[in-house]
Amino acid sequence: MPDAKTKTPPKKPVGKPGEPVVVTQVNDKHQLCTARFSPCGKLLVGGGMTGEVFRWDAAAADDAFTPLPHYTGHGGWVGALEFATTGSRLFSGDSWGRLSAWDYASQESKPLWSIADAHAGWLRSLAVSSDGKTVATCGADRSVRLWDAASGKRIADLPGHAEDVFAVAFSPDGTTLASGDLLGGVKLWDVKTQKILRECDAKVLAKEDRLQNVGGVRLLRFMPDGKQLLVGGTQPKNGGNVQGTPTLLMFEVASGKQTKLLDLGTGQVYIHDLQFLSGGDWALVLSGNPGSGKFALHKPGEAKPYFETSKLSNCHGVSIHPGGRRMAVMAANPNSSGNGRVKSKDGSEEYPGNWSPLHILDLTA
Repeated sequence: MPDAKTKTPPKKPVGKPGEPVVVTQVNDKHQLCTARFSPCGKLLVGGGMTGEVFRWDAAAADDAFTPLPHYTGHGGWVGALEFATTGSRLFSGDSWGRLSAWDYASQESKPLWSIADAHAGWLRSLAVSSDGKTVATCGADRSVRLWDAASGKRIADLPGHAEDVFAVAFSPDGTTLASGDLLGGVKLWDVKTQKILRECDAKVLAKEDRLQNVGGVRLLRFMPDGKQLLVGGTQPKNGGNVQGTPTLLMFEVASGKQTKLLDLGTGQVYIHDLQFLSGGDWALVLSGNPGSGKFALHKPGEAKPYFETSKLSNCHGVSIHPGGRRMAVMAANPNSSGNGRVKSKDGSEEYPGNWSPLHILDLTA
């Protein structure tokens, strides 16, 4: 793989107060599924489609984001990647069903533990409890599972979903787990008893069309106070090349009652990622068809985002630096397409595959 190349960052970001400005771009020529800053802020990691976990130095004053030795051992796409907020654990899951744990503070590049068949097929999502002791996973085998973070021992299976489970999330206090599936079913679990507390109806995010189920729950986030649950995806219009309206639902955790529906406009399809800024605002990315994409900042309670840009195409991930003012937005290379075709400068066509630039943005003071 080529060495990382970054654009020279400006001395001071220039923009309107409170708006994000791109300060550099990491062009490592890897195609990524997800990216996250470590809780210490010293690392940026990305899950790759080559079965690797890539790492960059995020602490250098010159914003060079120098590549560090990457982790190997996954067989499929590493699409699930989360840090524990305490200690130095990183957890990763792939499309072959493997779940691995790493000590990111160590120079050792071998996993602390790894389970090849954590799920029978695609491990879609994982979450880590606030105390760092429990990992939750879900997958294409319609199952939700709990694991001991220290040893990798399976604690429990939480059955009940009728289709592919795409998302899991712990409440801030770690007592409740949410899981969401392809049919728009959302379940809230008591982590201690492993019993269903209640269910939420997000079927507006799912549709059967052309002999296939499309859409589904693609994102789950508890609000910081734990009283509401955000459920994201799209309102599908058709199957095949899926078209739809990116949508975010809000449910009361105590009752399961839907309180809000946020329609994020046309021209995109899915809400892929949402993270909370230090003040409680949302940073989110939307994308669907090749060449589309949007990065936006939204204040809860408002009808529309107060900042949005379509200059970052095919956005699929966003991560907030623990310092609160820096973000990494994972997108796709310019001129990318669904089959990876990239035109060369002389006009001939090549097929080197797409890659995922990481746009590093800072909020202006």
